[in-house]
Amino acid sequence: MTDWIRLAESDTRPVPFDPLDGPIWNEPYMASHILYAHLDSRDDDASRPLAQIERECAWIDERARASLSAQATFKALDLGSGPGLYAHELARRGWSVWGVDLSSTAVAYAAEQAEDEGLDAHFLTADLHTWEFFKGFDLILMTYGTLGTFSPAQTQRWLQQCREALNPGGLLIFDTFNHRWWKAERRKAETWKVHRGPGFWSNEDHLVLNRQYVYPKLRTFARVWTVLESSRLRRFAFWYRWHEISHLQELLAGWSVEWYGGLEGQPCASTGWIAAVARKE
Repeated sequence: MTDWIRLAESDTRPVPFDPLDGPIWNEPYMASHILYAHLDSRDDDASRPLAQIERECAWIDERARASLSAQATFKALDLGSGPGLYAHELARRGWSVWGVDLSSTAVAYAAEQAEDEGLDAHFLTADLHTWEFFKGFDLILMTYGTLGTFSPAQTQRWLQQCREALNPGGLLIFDTFNHRWWKAERRKAETWKVHRGPGFWSNEDHLVLNRQYVYPKLRTFARVWTVLESSRLRRFAFWYRWHEISHLQELLAGWSVEWYGGLEGQPCASTGWIAAVARKE
């Protein structure tokens, strides 16, 4: 009965953008599972399929080179770089790339792969919410909806950091999900599952409860995973905040912006995504 009481007492609505017992990226047991998910091109749970990433990097490279001046150094910053899938591909196309990610496991893999291939790509472990950006970049890239995990205050800080880190005429390229994507994700069922033995969340017997909490005024929902083991109970929150172009136009006042439906140059409103190519004036 004690376990049921622990579970019931924990089932509370979190404060917006509170990671609870997370982030999970450097949890020793889960880190290898997360890395495997990034590298598995059969689904898009953690990263997009590699073939799509290659197409997106081809478009990003072409779009950036057409915009940058002759004095550009082609130095790029990949924020939330994970195992380096975008950073490696850009480096293959002639860019000097720095990748930054919270997961030391993903960073170590990315650095090893870059060294093995002889790529001009370098990686460091840091929290994007607090890290002070390097300066002197021609391109800053943040992909796969990472912006949607930021609170409004974190978003404002991130944009200011990007503006200061970019060279004059440099580009900020990112994508984020719109309301169509958000509504589809919100419809995913809540789950309750008992694992006899190891699973993604633990290497012992455990119960996993997946619940969702909606914050309409923030255009946000949280997907909270509660993991109950014999000796502990942990909660991990994943936050999703949707944007439309009107929201992003206000945030990007003072930038020159082109809008797309994705990082392959799709038309706006044709997908569940918005991509921005913002030029620092």
